[in-house]
Amino acid sequence: MQTGAMTMKSRMTVTEALKERELLKKRITKKIGRLGREAGTDGAFAERRSARFDASQTGRKQAQSAVSGNIGHGAVSDGTSAHCGAHLDAALQQIQALILRYDSICSAVARSNGETWLDTSRGYMTVSEAVALRSRLNDKRDSRHCI
Repeated sequence: MQTGAMTMKSRMTVTEALKERELLKKRITKKIGRLGREAGTDGAFAERRSARFDASQTGRKQAQSAVSGNIGHGAVSDGTSAHCGAHLDAALQQIQALILRYDSICSAVARSNGETWLDTSRGYMTVSEAVALRSRLNDKRDSRHCI
């Protein structure tokens, strides 16, 4: 599996990959929820993060915030420390790494499904084709029950 500059090689069954994908989905959702609770719902987190990013990337002076006063690179005048910003940045990096892993697993499963052939009652087809056929058949069956 290749993702950007990072190359990740590991062998696992499709079943293992699907289980890991579901686990990753739960972990991503949980971490995003926790990050949202830690940041609060007043929008101050996004404002502080944006201002820190602007200051560090563009070399501009401190941004003015209606919510928390002056915002510099690291500390905010409302008492938020550089440690808090570093903690949130680390949490975002963890979420990004989990999403990268999730995407690489999805890609590998799709590639495997396109390359693996099955002999079915409907003929010889790839796993992807069989999954699509099953979905179409289920859709037709479900539409018969609708009025």
